[in-house]
Amino acid sequence: GKYDFDGILLTWEQLLDVYAALMTDHFPNLISSIEDPFHEDHHDAWRAFGQRLPQIKRVADDLTASQLDLAQKYEDLYDILLLKPNQAGSLVDLMRLVAWARQHNKEIIISHRAKEAGTTYKDADLLIAYIAAATGAEWLKTMPRQPVRKAKVDKLNQLIAKRRARRAAEDRAGETIDGEEAGDE
Repeated sequence: GKYDFDGILLTWEQLLDVYAALMTDHFPNLISSIEDPFHEDHHDAWRAFGQRLPQIKRVADDLTASQLDLAQKYEDLYDILLLKPNQAGSLVDLMRLVAWARQHNKEIIISHRAKEAGTTYKDADLLIAYIAAATGAEWLKTMPRQPVRKAKVDKLNQLIAKRRARRAAEDRAGETIDGEEAGDE
């Protein structure tokens, strides 16, 4: 299979090169995880990602589909398990997944589908917040109440740029000044 990256068809190896460039050259120390970096059937790609970019955590959503048997089968392919209560089947099934993930040192994200049957986004967000708290999940993924507009994306990009500038300034503050360590008196 090929991956469509901004209108360019790439093999998984080429897409891995793009990920590596983005995460190490363009946005070092800013990206800590990536959800479903490859199609759920491209196991070699998932494995290669973990070997090439071990500092970036792989989040399994489509790979495991909140199913214990898939989480167990593909345990070596991901670092964080994204769980959707309605995909797990029941709260008992979800709690079994959580218990298994804890025993295998997997972090957990509690999320929901685009819209849970018979609920509003607000209700679904509230429900998964309670489940995340009850399970001790490290992460919670909610849905925006409205489509993300360009202005919001621009604002996020500004925040990322400020964060990068702050980190660069912090790095420079630790460099030597006239042969002395910064902060030495």
